[in-house]
This record gives sequence, structure tokens and C-alpha cells, in this order.
Amino acid sequence: MKPLIYFLTIFYCYLQISLAEELNSNFDDPIELSKIIDEAIVGKWDEFSNKSLPFDEFRQKNGVQYEKSSSFPYSGYYVQLDTERRIRNLRTFHNGLLNGITLSWRKNGLKFFQGNFKEGKKDGVQIFWSEQNKKTSEQIYKDGKLDGLSIKWYLNGNKSSEQIFSKGKLISAVGWKPNGERCPSTRVREGVGILVSYSDFGDESKRENFTNDEKKKVVEKYTNGKTREEGYYKNGRKDGLWIYYRLDGNENFRITYQEGKRINTEFP
Repeated sequence: MKPLIYFLTIFYCYLQISLAEELNSNFDDPIELSKIIDEAIVGKWDEFSNKSLPFDEFRQKNGVQYEKSSSFPYSGYYVQLDTERRIRNLRTFHNGLLNGITLSWRKNGLKFFQGNFKEGKKDGVQIFWSEQNKKTSEQIYKDGKLDGLSIKWYLNGNKSSEQIFSKGKLISAVGWKPNGERCPSTRVREGVGILVSYSDFGDESKRENFTNDEKKKVVEKYTNGKTREEGYYKNGRKDGLWIYYRLDGNENFRITYQEGKRINTEFP
């Protein structure tokens, strides 16, 4: 029994040291990244595949990731390198679940995403950058749901919207057009109101109507201003009747959803 207790104590200390090293790591330092790559499971980055769990280098059981040669849930770094040996993705695992920092880079070495996970769920600040290395969104998650301030920007650097969430539900929102003008239609208070989104060219691309119930109406548009699709979301999933339109504005087809699952399709 004593050897087992000794082993578990040493193993626990090792995990704590590893966690502390992660918190103190400078992921923007090429030397630090090189050390991390040496310790990590290294996978192949591909533009069209191996993008999500389970990655090719793991086997998955009940949502938990295992190194193929091991019977224990994986704890440590997983990185993906492209054909030029440039790092493109970094994930951190603990006991087989995403836990810790997550990073993605473009081929020029600039980051386009940085976030954090806790026990397999998004937790903390999640940031996206454009190809021009400008922030396009900064959002806060807790236990896998948006919780707190969410900010989005246009490619020109002007702010697109500020939204406040609580446990995944939108509480308030204000918005702007790409030229910096305040959007006159966007106004959400206490979870009720309208949120309008614009493309970087100034065209209205989406209109969301939030009500007191769990449903919200969404209208998405083509760049010519005509409606592309409209319907309702419930708890983040399409629900009820959705109507889809052609580019010329004529109806294309209808789909009825139930909690995100397609129930029926109709053609005019």
C-alpha cells in the first residue's frame, strides 16, 4: 500500500508542476514553443481534415481522449504541424479532456485564435484575430456558455457590437455600423429587443428578434439585401418552420426543425 501512496503522491505533484509550468509558459516565445512541441503528441495539420475531436492521433471513449498506445486518459499538450513544420494548432488535455489553453496560428506565424477550456468546456476569454492581426471578437465563457461581456469588431477596427450574456442568454446589446455610426435598430435590454448585424461592407446581414420566451427570430440576408433564410432558434438550435430563399428573393424550400433536428422538408 505504501508504494502505491508514494506513487500517487509523486504523480499528483508532477501534475501540479505541469500546471504551474503551463500558466507560466510564454506561448509567443519560439523557444518556449519548441520545448512544448518536444513534450507534446505531434499531429499532422491539414486544411480540410483532422480539425476536431477525436484527432487522428487519439482514440476516444465516452468523450475522453486516449493516446492510442495507452490505456490511461491523456494529459499533456497536443500540437499540429503543417508540411513546413510550422505550428498551427495547440491543445491542452487533462485526464482526456480539453483543459487549459488552446491556440491556433496562420501560416505566417500570427495567431488567429486563443482560448481556454475547463474539463472539456469553453471557460474564460476567447479571442479571434483577422489576417491583419486585428481583434474581431473577444468573448467570455463559463462552463461552456457565454457569460459576461462579448465584443465584436469589423475588419477596419471599428466596433461592431457589445453584448452582455448570462449563462448563455443575451441580456443586453448595442451595435454599430462599419463606419462607426450607432445602429438605430439594435437595442436589447433585459433579454428583449432586436440585434442587427452588418457585413464589413455595410450591408445588413442578419436581424435577430429576442422575446421573453426561449425563442428568437433570425433573418439572414444575401449581400444584395434579399432574405436568404428566416426562422426561430430555441436554446441555440433551429426550431419550428424555417423558410429558405433564392438569390432573386423567391422561396426555395421550407424545413421544419425540432430542437435542431430536421423533421420535414417542403418544396413550393
